[in-house]
Amino acid sequence: MELKDRILRFRAKKKMSQQQLADLIGIHRTTLSALENNSEKCKQTTILTVEIFLEERGC
Repeated sequence: MELKDRILRFRAKKKMSQQQLADLIGIHRTTLSALENNSEKCKQTTILTVEIFLEERGC
């Protein structure tokens, strides 16, 4: 499953806004939005941070 799908699924399951999830992870809302839209502009460290966050929560 692609990262964008995992993010969207997690947000839907937890009924969270982009801002709420971004705050929880420690990134900007615009960065989370870019990840959800498959933007290639995100740093690898940011992508890894989000992937680890989701993995730790079973997504």
